[in-house]
Amino acid sequence: MTTSSPSSLAIEGSHVLITGGAGGVSSTATKEFLANGCCVTVLDKRSVANETLALTPEQKEQYFYVEVDLTSESSVEAAFVASNARFGPPCILIANSGTTEDNSRRPIWELDADSKAHATNIKETLLAVKHFLLSVKRFQESTGKELANVAIVVTGSPTAVFEQEGHVDHAVSEATLLHGFVRVVQNDIVRLNSKARINAVVSSPINTLWIEDRPGDQKVMDAEHRATVASKKGAKPEEVARTLLYLASHRATGHIRGVCLDAEGGIEGRAIWKEQQGPIRVGGQGLAPPIRRRRMRICLSVDFDGLSGYLGTGHDPHNTLSDYSAGLLSANVGVGRLLRLFTKWSISDKVTWFTPCHSLETFPDAAQQIIRSRAEIGLHGYSHEGAYSMTVEQERDVLEKCIDIVTKLQDGKRPVGYRAPLYQIRETTVQLLQDHGFLYDSSMNAHDALPYFLQNPFPVDEPHVPDYSQNASTWMMPTPIPSQPLRGSAEAENALVEIPGSWYTEDMTPLGFYPYSANTQGYVSVDVVEKMWWDRFDWLWENECWIDEGPGQGFGSVFPMILHPESAGRAHIVGMIDKFIAKLVARTRVAMNSEITFETFESVARSWKDGSS
Repeated sequence: MTTSSPSSLAIEGSHVLITGGAGGVSSTATKEFLANGCCVTVLDKRSVANETLALTPEQKEQYFYVEVDLTSESSVEAAFVASNARFGPPCILIANSGTTEDNSRRPIWELDADSKAHATNIKETLLAVKHFLLSVKRFQESTGKELANVAIVVTGSPTAVFEQEGHVDHAVSEATLLHGFVRVVQNDIVRLNSKARINAVVSSPINTLWIEDRPGDQKVMDAEHRATVASKKGAKPEEVARTLLYLASHRATGHIRGVCLDAEGGIEGRAIWKEQQGPIRVGGQGLAPPIRRRRMRICLSVDFDGLSGYLGTGHDPHNTLSDYSAGLLSANVGVGRLLRLFTKWSISDKVTWFTPCHSLETFPDAAQQIIRSRAEIGLHGYSHEGAYSMTVEQERDVLEKCIDIVTKLQDGKRPVGYRAPLYQIRETTVQLLQDHGFLYDSSMNAHDALPYFLQNPFPVDEPHVPDYSQNASTWMMPTPIPSQPLRGSAEAENALVEIPGSWYTEDMTPLGFYPYSANTQGYVSVDVVEKMWWDRFDWLWENECWIDEGPGQGFGSVFPMILHPESAGRAHIVGMIDKFIAKLVARTRVAMNSEITFETFESVARSWKDGSS
């Protein structure tokens, strides 16, 4: 490796702290600083592989990694304590951490105000600079002299200068740091250390291994970046790393302060139109690419288990009166809270309630509230019975009893949908639903964002489970998987629609607590659950909602959710549900041409069966 001479930079022996050190630029900068005789502390969530750094035995003694959450002040503070204990106070900070939601590319009207990119980029840099300067301050107070070569270099993206479609959140954070934060901090730090400096580096897209290993990103780099860069190339990691060394040295750049140095290869701007968008159309509004159609159906459902959850699949001989009282909360508190929430957002008649008939008969007032909301009612057993605990005759008796109860409750309207209690559905259950004319089931998850068909008659062949007392040839055979009928065909018309439902689409798994269940949780932060749900929605919207292409061609995607009054209706959870639905409603309002709608499971099943988009 060719490096700058220590005599030209005069930084040998300096303690350098690099945030985001596992990235391509940071790991290269680590090697460059070590080659110039510095001690280097790297702060990141993940470490750099030893083979990537390829350190000499001497350099290994000068290298220190600290695992840290750069968005947590307590974590950052502890990391600085550890680095000071290892090498003494750092005099150089390379603030290179940050994130961008590259797969998002949403216009500002679809932007989440709580964008991770915006919040993370600013907070990580602010905390790193704050605790770096606190470290300098404490050293100077304890020694009575200034620390030498105090320098901060903040890295950034040309997104802060040149527009990049769909990256408003990233541009805001980058511009704030590079053109506001750096200049303000420069005026502050000279009060702490008369020679202290802070500068920034903006680099063009960098040819890291992360880019080279992803041909799609390489194409994006060619189209969006190289086409507008005078040098006709992206930067190499070592080129950017040596720019950081240059700005970190008082001897080389001691009079450069508060500036944003361009290391962009002569970038001129951004390419706005992309080839894959098709020919440019000339219309009354100027140049516009053709619109790609999308469709997302949001399917909210509620499993009103009430007491039945403790009688059927949730029965345990250790259940106490206190446990059963949670079923009363479900009916007397949770149902009302959820109904008021759905009314608030004008979606009551777009919700499907899967309700054990024990709940409907035990809590008639709650049942009437649900009926008056004009919601769809689907079956969910009588006492939340597990199919594998019953005979086929018992399954049939329960199903027919529940059909009768719900039909009378709805003044003659038969239920058309079913969800198996605890998702315990078996082949005989499917055939019973088909024999009784049901439209759909929502108990399985062979897909997570598209309905599919369960053939009629339903195959009864079970997978061959190894019986180790027999010859191996008895189980080494594939499981027959029937092909899906075409939507709109006679075979599809005769089939049962399956709308996916699973543990990953519901609230009870992470937020409900059952004292005697081995896998119970109940103490997961609602923020974590909300983020998981929102990440799923965002990914589907950006990748698999296209009507004219992809897996959902001709239909789009579905976004099923499963709530339970016993958990979602509790005070510490229902507020998160309110916020989440508010975000979904906001997305329906900004989407074009009813691209995003709330629909009952029945509506989705009929659209899937008849082939409509």
